Amino acid sequence: MSKAITDYLSAKDKSEPVNAPRVRLTEALLKSLPTKPYDYAIHEELVPGLSVRVRKDTGSKSFQVVKKVNGRMSRGKVCAYGERPYSRGDESVLRAAQALIAQMNSGVTPAKKKAKAKAQATQEARESLTVKDACDNYINSKVRALNTIRGYERFRDNHLVVWHSRQLASISEDDVEELFDDFTEEAGPVAANNVVRFFRAVWKHSRRKYGLGDSPTIIFTKEGDNTKSWNSEERRTRYVHRNELEPWWKAAERLREDYVGDGELAADFLQFALLTGLRRREISGLKWENINYRRKTFVIMENKSKRPHTVPLTDALITILERRKGETRPFQIEEPKKFIAQVAQWSGVPFSSHDLRRTYLSHATAVGIPMPIQKALVNHSRKADVTDGYIQIAEDVMREAMEKIQGYMLAHAGQVNKVSSIKVVSNAL
Repeated sequence: MSKAITDYLSAKDKSEPVNAPRVRLTEALLKSLPTKPYDYAIHEELVPGLSVRVRKDTGSKSFQVVKKVNGRMSRGKVCAYGERPYSRGDESVLRAAQALIAQMNSGVTPAKKKAKAKAQATQEARESLTVKDACDNYINSKVRALNTIRGYERFRDNHLVVWHSRQLASISEDDVEELFDDFTEEAGPVAANNVVRFFRAVWKHSRRKYGLGDSPTIIFTKEGDNTKSWNSEERRTRYVHRNELEPWWKAAERLREDYVGDGELAADFLQFALLTGLRRREISGLKWENINYRRKTFVIMENKSKRPHTVPLTDALITILERRKGETRPFQIEEPKKFIAQVAQWSGVPFSSHDLRRTYLSHATAVGIPMPIQKALVNHSRKADVTDGYIQIAEDVMREAMEKIQGYMLAHAGQVNKVSSIKVVSNAL
């Protein structure tokens, strides 16, 4: 090893400021360069700009060219040590470095070549990306609730099927407007809004990766001069009023005797939904191993928030679960619409499974349950309110609140005598 390199490394060992030496590199010298706890470089004397770089700890070596092009420093890798002979033949490191320097002198830097290649690859990918592929990419881009995935798949396969084979980038504002108007007429205003919002999310997910411009849904925004307006949507308010609870409960009980399907399962499912305010799939997905009778709680593992949700287990709920023992799952239901329609017909109370969730929260408000506790009971997010996020709600407080809500509904349903230990809580936390 030359004295210049030895002196350079000695100074580096002592953390002294020192410039990398310029020497005549050879195969033997390159092989002898030691591994250090720091990166260092040795410049080639014969080819200005060429140097060998030795990485710390691993000792891996590579050749690079660093020179000024059009007033800016440019860097380009020649190859790793061992990929080419250093100085012998047309394929040597020296020849490759000289060719790279000639390109850089002509203004073609490695950075520009890389940017051009990337732009070309993006263009090719953009041209091959179909609407269906873009929808698939968006749906599979992160973990989502099963119900959300199924909804997105319906948008993809039912509402956007006419666009499946088209390039995503070819969809125009006129296409979006035509789709929106057609679905507003065929499927309704809310469905049309949701389809276009789904497509907007798909476009946004693809935009950066595929170099897309503004989404054609810009026609709904100020940036697009609002040439199109969203369909008006009224928030749903339907719930089972307290005066309707008794006929509703009697109709649910009638399922056990008069329903053509599994009436016991149907009745227990509806009553459990009313008394918990849980979503349909949260109830149907409940497993026996998630129920803890000793602690009097159960856990909803799969839900919209993607985090386990612990729910108090009251006497009324235990009574229902006791009837379900012996089944694979407490509430193994795929679609409740048929028996919901039957109860609605018998009781004269129109409702959906989600209306029972709204019913639970409406009656929780009627008996004075504070909003943070209501949110905790039904697993609604509390992130939007900073102060709310600081509040920690004890399990026994949630249980007392739940018993108060259930007691109120059961009393109006004419069933209160069937439930013991109805407690009352104050409106304060």
